[in-house]
Amino acid sequence: MQPSTLSSWALLIWQELKERGHNPKAVFDQLSMDAGMLSQNMARYKMESMIALWGKAYELTGDDMFGIKVGERWNPTTFHALGFAWLASTSLLEAFQRLARYCRLLNDALDIRVYSEASNYRFRLGLLDAAQGIKAHPLAYEASQMTCLKMCRMLLGDDFTPLEVNFKYPRTPATQELENRFGCNIVCDAEQSDWLISHFDMHRSIATGNDELAQMNDNVALKYLSQLDKSQILPALQHALIEALPSGEVSENDIAAKLHMSPRTLQRKLEAEQQTFSSVLNELRKKLSRHYIETSSLSLTEITYLLGFSEQASFTRAFKRWYEQTPSQYQKSLPQSA
Repeated sequence: MQPSTLSSWALLIWQELKERGHNPKAVFDQLSMDAGMLSQNMARYKMESMIALWGKAYELTGDDMFGIKVGERWNPTTFHALGFAWLASTSLLEAFQRLARYCRLLNDALDIRVYSEASNYRFRLGLLDAAQGIKAHPLAYEASQMTCLKMCRMLLGDDFTPLEVNFKYPRTPATQELENRFGCNIVCDAEQSDWLISHFDMHRSIATGNDELAQMNDNVALKYLSQLDKSQILPALQHALIEALPSGEVSENDIAAKLHMSPRTLQRKLEAEQQTFSSVLNELRKKLSRHYIETSSLSLTEITYLLGFSEQASFTRAFKRWYEQTPSQYQKSLPQSA
């Protein structure tokens, strides 16, 4: 399936072109891009069309800073439910984990990862292996970097600066301007495009965080992902499981019925993605358990219920198997700043 991008990215380009006195409708018509999709919730353009749009925008403006200007236009509605879930996150780490989990909503060729490195964290922004042959326009790459910086500063304030920034791509005329915006040197032609972020910044408590609101928008994002690619069953299954876990009705037959398919069809689709029902359920519970403990004030009894365990002892045994410590021990080990 050809990669696609959320149409709201194209809307930012439209707005920037219009402000500069160009006719964006003519540009979209020339590229056979339906401008009506800009007003449709969650509409998508093919990635090849977006690459052509960036190229045409540069041809018209001749401005090396065009990508940065487009990135500055980002606002929470650009990412729809994911944008609001980002704002409701209680820490930058939680926000990045959310971005990594739902990045296919923005562009289904994206590969976003966040992981610990020594005492800090690394945020990696790239393309999936299957999309490595795609050559994104440099302006699009610079816009995405500027967008991520704006997103972080919206949570932590304008003083946020990564410890280190690496670009996989060569230095461009806009790199110096990005260095000014980031407040640090940028290493170009690096092996990966990533940021090194301090443990302190990743775990700083965000006063505007709202776990309930974040979870509501997570569900909207997951539901959209489940509809994005009908050939992939995982997002649909995860969404159905999250809805069913509190009721305890998480048998394979029950979930297959919720997905309007037979248990055998569900098994076959999971086998095609090298998964099983039990492995998906176990991995989802594992991720949610840590998420609930780290980002909410829920009691362990409430978390037990949300994960669909019949008793707290069962949850405790599972958590210890996953993380080699009990939920209570894990709670006590969390940094006070988190």
